[in-house]
Amino acid sequence: MLTEQESSGVREDWSLDKRGKFVLNCIIGSFLFAVLPINFAHFTETLLLIDKSWLVGYSLLHGLVFAISLEVFGRYEVDACNSGWSHLFFTLCSAGVSSTLLILIIWLIEYDFIGRYVIAYVTLGSTLLSFTFSVVLSRINSMKKTKVLLLVQDSFAERIEQKARELKIPFQWIRHGRKRSGKEESFSSFDYSADVVVPERMGILNEREVLKFVSAGTKISPIELFWCESFRSLPPEYVDTNWLMSLDLHLRSPFNKRVKRLLDLGLSFCGISVLSPILLLASVAVVLESGFPLFFNQTRSGFMGNPYTLHKIRTMNKKAESSGPQWADKQDNRITRVGKFLRKWRIDEIPQLWNIMKGDMSVVGPRPERPEFDRILSREIPHWECRSLVKPGLTGWAQIRSQYASDEESSREKLAHDLYYIKYASFFFDLEIVLSTLRSLTKGSR
Repeated sequence: MLTEQESSGVREDWSLDKRGKFVLNCIIGSFLFAVLPINFAHFTETLLLIDKSWLVGYSLLHGLVFAISLEVFGRYEVDACNSGWSHLFFTLCSAGVSSTLLILIIWLIEYDFIGRYVIAYVTLGSTLLSFTFSVVLSRINSMKKTKVLLLVQDSFAERIEQKARELKIPFQWIRHGRKRSGKEESFSSFDYSADVVVPERMGILNEREVLKFVSAGTKISPIELFWCESFRSLPPEYVDTNWLMSLDLHLRSPFNKRVKRLLDLGLSFCGISVLSPILLLASVAVVLESGFPLFFNQTRSGFMGNPYTLHKIRTMNKKAESSGPQWADKQDNRITRVGKFLRKWRIDEIPQLWNIMKGDMSVVGPRPERPEFDRILSREIPHWECRSLVKPGLTGWAQIRSQYASDEESSREKLAHDLYYIKYASFFFDLEIVLSTLRSLTKGSR
C-alpha cells in the first residue's frame, strides 16, 4: 500500500498509511496485554500462572485482533479522528472485541477465566493509547497542509480539487494561469515552496526548473501518478501504452498468486460451510414468495474475457428481463421484497462461493459484468477491457469505494478504482478490501 508521505510529497508528514496504523495498533494491543497483567493482576490469576511463551502468543493475538477490528470499524480512514466521540467509541468496541475473543481462547486452552479487572485494564488501556496516538498524529499533521502546485488545464484542476474535497484530503492548492506566445503555451513564474508539483505532461518543465524544484525538496508527480497515489483510483483517460506495458501481471510474484488461490479455496470452503444455514433459510423465503426457480444463473465475462456461468439466489421477479438485458439499480422495481433484504445483506451472492472454488472467480477482484454490457461499455469507455486482466471477484476495490453502477458514468467511476486495483494488487491490499467489505456488511450496504 502507498503511504500518505509518498502520495503527497510533504517534507514533514506525521501521518501514517493504513499499514502503519495497523502495525502501530498491533504493537499497542500486544504491549498492554503483556505488561498490564504483571503490574495489576492478582498473583492467583490465570495470566500469571501460564507459561511465558504462551503469554507472548496471547499478547500478539490480542494485538492482531485489535488492529483488525479497528479496520473493520473504519478507524483507519482519513476523517476518522474528526468524528470525536464516535472515534473513541468504536476504538473501545475494537478493544472489547479483541479482549472478549482472548477470554474465550484462553478459557478453551487453560480451562480458566482471566481476571475481569485485568481485562478492563487492557481494554481501556488499548482504547486510550490508540485513540491518543491517532488524535495527536492527526493534529500534528493537520498543522501543515500539503501545498500542491497544479500545472494542468483548468478543467483538470477543478476535477482534482473536487475529488480531494469528496475524500476530505486537506491539500492547499496553488494554480498558475497559462500564457500563450504564438503556438507555444507556458505557465507563469512558479512557486518553488510547493510540496508537490503536478504537471499535465513532463515536457512542461525544463531542466533548470526541475532542478530548482528538486533542490527545494519538492516532489514532481505526473498527473496520473498523483491521482493514483492521492485518491487511490485511476481515471481511464490517464491510461496509456506505457502504463499497460508496466503491468506485467503474468510474471508478478508467482508465489503470491499461488497464495491467493489457496486463500480463495480456503475462504470459499469455509464460507459455504458456515453460511449454509443462511442459504437454506434464504432459499425457503424466495420459494415461498415467488416460487421456483430458486437460483439465478447468468453468463458473465471472466478472466481475459472468457465467459462463465455466475450463480446467485434469484432476487427479481421471473419476468425481470422479458424485454432483454437491463441495468439494475438500488430502486429497481423488479426486485422482490425478499430480494431487497437478500441484496442489502449480500446473501444472494453466497452461491458465488462455488464459482470461486471452481476457479471462475476470486474473493477479491473487479465485479464481473455481463457480455452484453461489456460490449457497450468497451465502445464508450476507454480501456474498459483492462478489467479482464485479472479474475473477477466476489468483492473489490470499486465495490467499497463507489456507488452502485447502473449507468455509463457510474461504470466509468468504478473502472477508475478497478484500474488502481489491477496496478497495485497485493496480499495486503486484498486483506484491506476484505476487511472493508466486512465493515460495509455490518451497515447492510451493497
